[in-house]
Amino acid sequence: MKEYKMKKIYKHVVKVTILSENDSLENSLGQEWDLSDVQYAITDGDCIGAVSHESTDEVPSREVGKELFAIGNDGTFFDDLESGECLN
Repeated sequence: MKEYKMKKIYKHVVKVTILSENDSLENSLGQEWDLSDVQYAITDGDCIGAVSHESTDEVPSREVGKELFAIGNDGTFFDDLESGECLN
């Protein structure tokens, strides 16, 4: 994996807590859901919830690709931030 000198990237971890009358969120959110489904369930649906900030950490440039893959990206999201100076 290439490593580039780039602008600083930060990882923000946010926690969503949902309260519902069911032991599964499948009735409220379906089997596969995303953040817009969660937002709907806690603002207009049959759930209530809250969002809290858990942490913010700088991601070392050598770890950015790994972090992108971990969240389902192909590793190219920040390619426009590359300075062009390849470090490896």
